[in-house]
Amino acid sequence: MFVPASVLAMPGTAAGNATVTSAVVNMQGFTRSAISLQSTTAGTLSVQRYVDAAGTVPLGTVASVALAANTPNSVGFYDGLPSGSLIVSFANSAGTTATLTNAAVLLSP
Repeated sequence: MFVPASVLAMPGTAAGNATVTSAVVNMQGFTRSAISLQSTTAGTLSVQRYVDAAGTVPLGTVASVALAANTPNSVGFYDGLPSGSLIVSFANSAGTTATLTNAAVLLSP
């Protein structure tokens, strides 16, 4: 199931040396997911899964991947654990504002 960018609600920009986060995305118990993002600056894409739909009880550890400027990358979960929700964050490691694009979430049972 593809989650539209409007549901993810990831901000379109991140100030220099700042971190932005998405809305809580309901995973409806799906066990596999892939999350992608692209930034005009270098930074880190991180995703935390949660047991509950409200995004308050963490499930496992945060998965992170480095983003090079203008190069999309993704984080995936394939461990078979059903999840209630997830939250995506981007930490901008540059001193300039980053424009964020290609934010997407794909869920699979």
